[in-house]
Amino acid sequence: MAAPRDPGDGDGPIPPAEEPRGADPGWIRPSQRRPARRAEQPTGVDQPTAGFDETPGEPDATVAGFAVPNGSDGSSAPRAQSRKRRRDRRRIIAAGVALVAVLALVAGIVVTSGGGSTPTAERVRLKVPPTTAAATPAPATIATTKVLVLVAYAQPVTTAKVLGMFSPKTSYGLARTMLVTAEKPGWDEVLLPQRPNDTQGWIQQADVTTSSTTYKITVQLSTHHLWLTNAGKAVLDTPVVIGTAATPTPTGLFYITDPLDLRSNPNTAYGVFALGLSAYSNVLTSFDGGPGQVAVHGTDNATQVGQSISNGCVRIPNPDILQIAAVAPLGTPVQIDA
Repeated sequence: MAAPRDPGDGDGPIPPAEEPRGADPGWIRPSQRRPARRAEQPTGVDQPTAGFDETPGEPDATVAGFAVPNGSDGSSAPRAQSRKRRRDRRRIIAAGVALVAVLALVAGIVVTSGGGSTPTAERVRLKVPPTTAAATPAPATIATTKVLVLVAYAQPVTTAKVLGMFSPKTSYGLARTMLVTAEKPGWDEVLLPQRPNDTQGWIQQADVTTSSTTYKITVQLSTHHLWLTNAGKAVLDTPVVIGTAATPTPTGLFYITDPLDLRSNPNTAYGVFALGLSAYSNVLTSFDGGPGQVAVHGTDNATQVGQSISNGCVRIPNPDILQIAAVAPLGTPVQIDA
């Protein structure tokens, strides 16, 4: 039932608890009441604060006949919660705006620091060439004969085909030494110092003593260059002279067989030192009274380096061949690439 109104009160209905029932002396006439507040909006809808008396401690007698805080429906919690929600929302919005600004600033720094749209780390990475260094290579194993006749077989058995028989000394009077390429119980596979190049055979381990070296010589014919490495790290490099198109320098894996010190006769064509190899010319079966053996040797004409003018040998400046000869032992591997 709708609550009756006092004809002189245009401010809204009288709460049910205050409806007059006869002459109720406790009834407060509309003209004596404080103006009723606007109806509360549904829960969850923010209410504006302008126009509301928010002075605490003043009673409002329009709600069910009880004295309650001004502007309240019997509890101050909804309005307080509403204000708290508004404050919370403002804080969240402010924090969101600040976060967006920070992210934008960081993104701008990353972009501009890398030049265009490329991050700095990527740009730096492109400046550094990719590494081609492999793991440190294992030392090369060298076998030196200790018998009067060293026999090399096609297979690691004494009944296999014999590929060569070698004296304990080379034609230059140096110990017969070979580069080991593989091992089996009681046997070593070695590169043989004979034609054709790259011939390999098996020798009995009981016939040799072994040692090792971390040095290696690498020659690249296409760039006319030589490197001496120790445990995979370059310690010397130099431009070189190589063979002509008619007498090319052979390619493959070889090793030092005959290091010859020529400093007592430095005016020869071989400079101050020659490192005879297990390699042989593929076109010259003999040369200057020899079998056409290839060497890495010195030259006193440094203006020739970088050219292709030799009979197959590799020539380098005298100071460089002396440095190599001082550290590279018999059996040092020599890789010659095209």
